[in-house]
Amino acid sequence: MLFLLKGLGFLLSRLPNKVIHGISVFIGECVFYLIPSRRKIALSNLDHAFPEHSKEWATKICKESFHRMIELGMLSLACGYLTKKRIKNSFSLSPSVAHTIHAIEDSGRGAIILIPHTTLIEALTFIPYLLHEDDIPQIGVIYRPFANKALEKHIKKSRERFGLKLLSRKRGLIQTMAMLKQNNIIAMLFDQNAGCSGATTTFLGRFAQSTEMPGVLATRYNVPIYCLSAQRTDTWKATIKIEKLCNNCPSIAWPTLAANQWLEKLICSSDEACSDWLWAHNRWKTTSDKRFLFSVRKTRNWLEETKQFFDYKTFPKTFRIFVRLPNWLGDVVMSVPILRELRRCRPDVEVTIFCQTQYVDLLERLNLADNYIQLPNKGTKYFFQMLKYRKLYPDAHIVFTNSIRGDLEAWLINATSRLGIYKNRRRPLLTDVFKFPPEIDQSNTHQTVCWAKFLQTYGLTQDINYTPYRFCLEISPGAPIEHSIGIMCGSSNNPTKRWPFDYWKILIERLIHRYPGIQLRLYGSELDAPIAEKIALGFGKRNIRQMCGTTTLLELSENIQADDLVIACDSGGMHIANMFGRPVVCIFGPTNAVRTGPIFQAESIIIRPEACPAKGGFPIEDVAVESVFSATTSIMDGIFPIIRE
Repeated sequence: MLFLLKGLGFLLSRLPNKVIHGISVFIGECVFYLIPSRRKIALSNLDHAFPEHSKEWATKICKESFHRMIELGMLSLACGYLTKKRIKNSFSLSPSVAHTIHAIEDSGRGAIILIPHTTLIEALTFIPYLLHEDDIPQIGVIYRPFANKALEKHIKKSRERFGLKLLSRKRGLIQTMAMLKQNNIIAMLFDQNAGCSGATTTFLGRFAQSTEMPGVLATRYNVPIYCLSAQRTDTWKATIKIEKLCNNCPSIAWPTLAANQWLEKLICSSDEACSDWLWAHNRWKTTSDKRFLFSVRKTRNWLEETKQFFDYKTFPKTFRIFVRLPNWLGDVVMSVPILRELRRCRPDVEVTIFCQTQYVDLLERLNLADNYIQLPNKGTKYFFQMLKYRKLYPDAHIVFTNSIRGDLEAWLINATSRLGIYKNRRRPLLTDVFKFPPEIDQSNTHQTVCWAKFLQTYGLTQDINYTPYRFCLEISPGAPIEHSIGIMCGSSNNPTKRWPFDYWKILIERLIHRYPGIQLRLYGSELDAPIAEKIALGFGKRNIRQMCGTTTLLELSENIQADDLVIACDSGGMHIANMFGRPVVCIFGPTNAVRTGPIFQAESIIIRPEACPAKGGFPIEDVAVESVFSATTSIMDGIFPIIRE
């Protein structure tokens, strides 16, 4: 294998630049079209870095960057075989390079040179030859060694051809320090992902793990910092330039931040310079460590220094989270504490919610996301419509549903991390499926708490906020009333959760008798309207207001906030009342109040049939009217004047 690589390198070194260009374009186009994972990384990186540019511009830059990635690979193979004449004719030094090298020699301090990973980075190995002088400081380059020993030996020999000294990133730290003590030069790449050992900064406005080494070495040995690049002029042709960042490093973080800023300006200076950076390299890897997907590491955190350096008032919203909400209103409301936490989990987060059309206005009013996307109507084109959201390049996609449809939506949108909960079936279309440990009984844990534990595995804060909401809308629900009780008499998704309508009539009659002048308002969907009509029959309009199917969720929310108390079956309306801090009397029977009961920090009383376990399982008809009446009066007696018999 090594013999073939050597032969290929020699052959490439003898080909004219026009042929090299043609090969790089051909192979680069093949990579672009035939390796979608690599194309996605490059286009996603460009879209995050330049959201203001068009998709067509990003595709153009991406293709050119792929061409140059192949050009770089071929130069890496051929650099050890290029003739000195060809090197001299193809690569040149700007006048500042020789001047800077001599200045470093005269200062007796050594220096650190930071290098970006651009197309013709291998040309930096030619610097000693292009200077035409022997009396210059030794230049050591920190690099990542190859695992294959034979290949490592060959590459090292090629790069050290003109006198550079390669220092292993894994084992070369002692040599690096020794060279700086001897007033020599250390060069290193600075724009690659530094992984868990790096510090959290930003690059092109996006959180990234950056190397701490430049600042550590510069402050320890008091050496100046320079940035050097091979600025491409044509295929295998470049001018090498150098620029001084600082003479005395003010802090450990400063060199990395300044170098990032310098490279940002270079990349943004022109399309040519932008194409020259390797966008297919996953510089950010924002989702690689799933423990910090929805948080920022506290250790090695330079975000405050970054904010001051770049004068950010707020960080750009470059970490994109998609959330697929459940279909039922109750489940949507139970997800609200999680959505509220996602909004503030990271300073760079942008949340996009996918939900049913009827929920959009309410969620917008609660300010739970940055973007809201209505799910399309079901039909043959449903999933084709999902494909267009691929080009938004989300970093994470949370699927709260437990359906194949939700998983397929996420797979089509193709976020880097697609997250869901394991529940009695495999979910191969998701990248990460959370399985609850045996000690956690989901049937004995509230749904919201289950979702919280799921996302806390990926870094979401442990402190979920269950404080109720309050808001006021400029909607007039009718003539103002002094006191009212809301009644959620139905449950659209499950008829077994409906308390019998004749029980409601008895309860209402007793409440009107106990609290003369009070108004009882019947809420629900259009499906609940026939039941509400039966309940209201025989009562005066002054005491009963039938509102089922006549209000939007926003109007329902405002009306509920005006009520003194809400009596409800296990329904979405019950969760709405609880979310807005209203006292709630909840009637449960067949369903599990532990899992789907009220979750917000507001007064609530759960009524079950006698002897019914907390997890439910009894018919709702077994809930006595007297139990609901007593629970209601225990709250209302402190609010409404009572007529004593």
